[in-house]
Amino acid sequence: MKTIKFNYFVAFALVVLLIACEKEITYERGVNDLYLYSITDDTTSQITDNTNIGGSFSFSPDSKKIYYLDHKNIYSINLDGTGKTSISIPSLMHFDLSSDGKKIAYNDEKFRLFLINSDGANKQLLVDSREIYSLKWSPDGEKILCFLSNNELGIVTLDGNIKTITSNFNSFIPEEVWSSDAKKIVFSKYDSNKIEQIYIYNLINDSVIQITHSLKPCSQAIWNPIKNEIVYSIQSKKDVSDLMIMNSDGTEQKTLIKQGSFLSLHWAKDGTQISFMVSDSIKHEFNFAIIDKNGNDFRIINKIHYDCSEHLWSPDSKYIIYHRILFTY
Repeated sequence: MKTIKFNYFVAFALVVLLIACEKEITYERGVNDLYLYSITDDTTSQITDNTNIGGSFSFSPDSKKIYYLDHKNIYSINLDGTGKTSISIPSLMHFDLSSDGKKIAYNDEKFRLFLINSDGANKQLLVDSREIYSLKWSPDGEKILCFLSNNELGIVTLDGNIKTITSNFNSFIPEEVWSSDAKKIVFSKYDSNKIEQIYIYNLINDSVIQITHSLKPCSQAIWNPIKNEIVYSIQSKKDVSDLMIMNSDGTEQKTLIKQGSFLSLHWAKDGTQISFMVSDSIKHEFNFAIIDKNGNDFRIINKIHYDCSEHLWSPDSKYIIYHRILFTY
């Protein structure tokens, strides 16, 4: 199963903006919920109603159910919004499900790391010696990548041991951070010149290699679920970014599209398309867009709300689930 972490920075920025304008913030019914977009039918439907989506959601491996966090509890629900079932895990902050759907890794309010069966049984404390802020299962279900205290990125094995990969990590963990064989990890951090660059960690030889050497910041790197390709964004000039693709060794860098600002990059699970939020300089808002990995067939998906805060492709690449949050006054 694949899980997404909500970008709290974006939500916080919206709150600060509205407070600065001295407006009374309220929530509209239906704007803090999950929505499902069908690629085949070009239709959007609301899945949850009047919920408080809290940071994590995912598809089941067969693409038939959605798991999400609401008021610090995990629920599963069918794609048509029926069959809502609670998986009681108190004081939960973020979670991720293993690729076979059998295990849940999560952190609690004390930022400790736990494992539990997906039916809520067999709870196990895995790490309490370090604070765990976000997490992501490896594709083979044997390791968990964690954003740790002191801005460190580390791998936790199922016996609770922690291997630190890098310090000065300055980002959230993206969905497609692992290579498909679970032997490498892509991430970004600042180089010696204080410019954000893309790096690869190799678990086999315990090495870190810098694969971009740009004079402009490179970020949001995501790994193709099928091939050794990486998509990332580079800030070419103020308010304009390039969406790039390259081999996982840093070779054959190619521009897919030049646009405004890109947010929330994700690969389709079949490895053929990339989706993202992109800024519209005329309307001063973000649009949801899809482009194929060759830089062709760029299209705005108007059926997906402009205030989509995060999204995720289903394992069969037929659906996109997204979280919509809108502050009104």
